[in-house]
Amino acid sequence: NLRKEHSVLCDEVKTMTADSFPGSEVLTALQSLGEEHEALKKKYQEECEMLKNRCQLECSERKRLYNEVIELKGNIRVFCRCRPLNQDEIAKGLTSVVEFDSTQENELKIIGSDSSKKQFKFDHIFRPEDNQGH
Repeated sequence: NLRKEHSVLCDEVKTMTADSFPGSEVLTALQSLGEEHEALKKKYQEECEMLKNRCQLECSERKRLYNEVIELKGNIRVFCRCRPLNQDEIAKGLTSVVEFDSTQENELKIIGSDSSKKQFKFDHIFRPEDNQGH
């Protein structure tokens, strides 16, 4: 009986291949899903980059049109030029007395001596690092 079972098992082992194990199907499916995930991730990154570029173009077009409307109305525009830190501020260890929000390019916050912050909006803001050519 044992020899018979041994013989049957040996024949089974000889006929088995790497594809006949259930684990190989799972491995193949995981590899397929991994490749699909990478393709989707690449597509997502490309689409994000395209949308960022499109948003920048739309924002600059909106700003151009807004400026044109303001010129046609004849309204007064208010610009702000932030000065670099003076010697007293540097001596106090300050690195900046204004905060800029990258999403709001026409807004800034002034940091007071008591660490309070006041927000202001302008038509355009020249930052401390900007030179006279801007």
